[in-house]
Amino acid sequence: MKRRKSKKITLLIISISLFILSLIIRPFIECSNIDSNIFRKCLLVLSSSILITSIINISNKKRKRIINFIIIVIGIISSIIIYSGHSKDYKIRNENYFKSILKVDKKVSSNSVTPVSNDVVVNKDNDLEGELLKVNYIDVGQGDSIFIELPNGETMLIDSGERNYDKKVISYIDALGYKNIDYVVGTHPHTDHIGSLASVIKNYDIGKIYMPKKQSNSKTFINLLNTIKDKGLKINTAKAKVSIIDSDSLDVDIIAPTKEYNDANNNSAVVKITYINRCFLFMGDAEIESEKSITDNVECDVVKIGHHGSDTSSSDSFVKKTKAKYAVISVGKGNIYKHPYESTIKKWESIGAEILRTDELGDIVISTNGNELSINNKLVNYVDNNDNSNSDIEIINVDVTKGKESNIKIKGSPNTNYDIKVYYKSGVSKSKELVSKQSDSEGYVEWVWKVPNNVKTGSYKFMINDKEFEYELR
Repeated sequence: MKRRKSKKITLLIISISLFILSLIIRPFIECSNIDSNIFRKCLLVLSSSILITSIINISNKKRKRIINFIIIVIGIISSIIIYSGHSKDYKIRNENYFKSILKVDKKVSSNSVTPVSNDVVVNKDNDLEGELLKVNYIDVGQGDSIFIELPNGETMLIDSGERNYDKKVISYIDALGYKNIDYVVGTHPHTDHIGSLASVIKNYDIGKIYMPKKQSNSKTFINLLNTIKDKGLKINTAKAKVSIIDSDSLDVDIIAPTKEYNDANNNSAVVKITYINRCFLFMGDAEIESEKSITDNVECDVVKIGHHGSDTSSSDSFVKKTKAKYAVISVGKGNIYKHPYESTIKKWESIGAEILRTDELGDIVISTNGNELSINNKLVNYVDNNDNSNSDIEIINVDVTKGKESNIKIKGSPNTNYDIKVYYKSGVSKSKELVSKQSDSEGYVEWVWKVPNNVKTGSYKFMINDKEFEYELR
């Protein structure tokens, strides 16, 4: 009797576990390019069949075993039929996708696949000085969506977040007064990046669309392809060496993927925008394998780091190569992935980058005229590459003591902005007193702040306008 009861409990636990798994599996399945709805159906069928076997109460043991066996077999066969139907549909979707990005000779008949436009678009704009480049990192929870107002008057959207963020993205763009988007980039086919893209494309006049050669079998992805087709648009292949804009003062380039990967994240389109003396990098969900393959110069002022701050991206060597001053993380508050990882944050802080997170700041807007840089309308970290304000810094006083009020005083150029970053073993100091300041008429600037008690003594560095100095923490 006890053994029978134990079997029932075991079957109930298995059934409940499969049911719970069917409810929470979506975010894990989507990352593997598998249709979560299909897996849910399969798990629910198996869960139901096991549940039925656990509650059947027949005294005849032989008959009960036969009935239980038949029910389990029906459950397994049903799951196989559901999945095999999905697999057949998957092949059709793949075919549709590759047709949409296939380049076809112009001599083919009019009924054949329409060829995509050329990879390279040259847009000559020689006089943009004084115009603003505005990068809007829209808070779409655990996803990416970046709307860019280019200094030549054009616009670009990189990703759009999950499907339930379509109203947020559309209302954001509407509030800026735009009716068209010149360039749309879907970095890769995961729903946290392209979930709302179909709605956005329906809502605006679209110029060009760029997507990598990576398919998905999710309904979100196939709906996006159908929307693109219905609007008579074409997909340009997003890959390394594709130039979207090439002008004297503004360049927009795709620098990855350098090849096709099996993994969707590494197939992410990586976009680099250079405007006069400032550079922005948008990594999508590109992981370490893709980072290593990038041959272009990745040095930049601002980087939207890869994969929401996961440790699968942001390798030590790549982080150092960027020399970024600001690292933006697009991430959802309290997300199940525990993004961003503390180890990843420390890597970026170790090179002096300030971390900007959408889960903490909401929407983030970074603007530049090609020289000055501002975050949410606050002028920051301005270094004029044409002056010598960095070269004539004289250290007047450095007194840094743990647990006490500390002081750094310099003499530089009069009426010049200076920013400071002070490093401890754990990374850059987050003291609110260590902010950008303007020197007085004689060139003097002073920072006073309190050092925490738990900081370890030793020799560390501090940086003023990208120039590095050393100090002794006592």
